[in-house]
Amino acid sequence: MRTETVIAFLLAASGPAVPVPADSDATALASRVLAEAREAIGGTARLQAVRSLSVAASFRRADADGMSFGEIEIVVAEPERFRRIQTQEMGGGTASLSRGVVLNGEEAGYRIFGTGLKTIHQTPLSPERKTVLAAQLREERARYLLSFLLRADSAAAYVGEAQAPDGRADVIGFESPVSARLFIDKKSRRPLMLSYKGQWKRAWSQKIVEDGKVRLQGGKSSSAVPSVESEVEIRFGGYKAVDGVWLPHQISIAVAGETVEEWELTFKVNPTPRADDFKPTAG
Repeated sequence: MRTETVIAFLLAASGPAVPVPADSDATALASRVLAEAREAIGGTARLQAVRSLSVAASFRRADADGMSFGEIEIVVAEPERFRRIQTQEMGGGTASLSRGVVLNGEEAGYRIFGTGLKTIHQTPLSPERKTVLAAQLREERARYLLSFLLRADSAAAYVGEAQAPDGRADVIGFESPVSARLFIDKKSRRPLMLSYKGQWKRAWSQKIVEDGKVRLQGGKSSSAVPSVESEVEIRFGGYKAVDGVWLPHQISIAVAGETVEEWELTFKVNPTPRADDFKPTAG
């Protein structure tokens, strides 16, 4: 995957300034851009026919040890079901630990399991923590639906144009339940990037640089530093058609302008999830 240390999206960065449209014009323009984008990735009818989507991703991540690798599984299904599980090898490959989160309507919790491990500690969640976790997972689920299928329950407004290394993009802003900006390529009309404010641990200065290695500065333990709100950018590339839907098979995640994760993805459209897939093991 091509790695970019920093990608700067500058609103109206070159050429004449783009006028900010009135509210009514901004809503209409956003609807038009989104309609064009939906046609570019498969068409409205085909996208509406997607009732479930599964994602299998291998990732590499900049961390305190330089680089970590693992697998991520994401399942988004109707009605209001969501699952994200991360699996990493341990003990030199003699064991593995899978941990993640699940949402099934009003029920939310953690899902933790493993192989080759003596014990796995699972702490029950308080009712208050379950409520907070459910709200967080609904927002995360909505971000994936917006990114992959251009579905949004929140109102959209046209923000302006952005200049990217690959060309210009139309920027659409969304509010609750997904507070984010979506960048649509002006030529291909496919999503280029989703940006939002999110919690992220910045225990050290970390980034993946051009040669694919990790550059670290500092070196504090991540457990010693709380999460802070940062600008998170999810950048999409490597589009391929899966059952007629064009989906990004490469993702990079940047925090405060520095690339910290890269994913290689495969998709299944309309798989049949099992009921147990969304059942917590802790919570």
